[in-house]
Amino acid sequence: MIGKGAVRTVVALAATLASLAALSACGGSDPENLTFDVTIADRSLDPKVIKVKQGDTVTLNFRPEEHGSVHLHGYDIEKNVAVGEVTTMEFVANATGNFGITLHASAGGHAELFESTTLEQGDAFTYKIYDDMGEGMIPYHNHMDHEMTGSIHVEAAAQQPATVQVSVQEDGSFEPASVAVGPGSTVVWTNTGSKRARVTSGEPPALAEGESEEEGEHEHEEEAEEVPLGSLEVHPR
Repeated sequence: MIGKGAVRTVVALAATLASLAALSACGGSDPENLTFDVTIADRSLDPKVIKVKQGDTVTLNFRPEEHGSVHLHGYDIEKNVAVGEVTTMEFVANATGNFGITLHASAGGHAELFESTTLEQGDAFTYKIYDDMGEGMIPYHNHMDHEMTGSIHVEAAAQQPATVQVSVQEDGSFEPASVAVGPGSTVVWTNTGSKRARVTSGEPPALAEGESEEEGEHEHEEEAEEVPLGSLEVHPR
């Protein structure tokens, strides 16, 4: 006959085994490779919250409706995003917690949309307006001479041809200085002068008092507005 002590021991052992089985069933799975197609619309993520487990390899494919850069806080990963393009952010979710995802929205800042290499005489630089780019004005300048500026006006009803030619003149100015184009059009700058040129989007960077143009040529404008989009939740495995 089995004593009461032995019965209690068997019951306790059975309960322990049952608890271990339950824990095994609820967790301890192997890390996964997870991919999320993420839309950025109306300055919000879709899906708003991305949920993964610790150790998962995560791939986020961002499709934005405006230009800028996406920042995953905590993991400190930042990627430039552009309308009409898919930008991929990939990482291993090692840290658990709730991490904000924000957008540094582009306001036409220095070199945020395009910047050519240094153009010698006869060299050309091409920039394509995205098919789904909204209407608006894109300022640009000659980074070798900040006084020389131009603008691209994106208009749905623009009657310009699919490819618009702009010449960089001997004095570094642009001809024509302003063009109106439709979404999907291409702008081509050709340096027809003997001086080197560099075509850069955005307003020219301001120079500090007493600073030369060469010293200040890489200074950017104020940091773009940071907009909360959503979050990444990393749960313990």
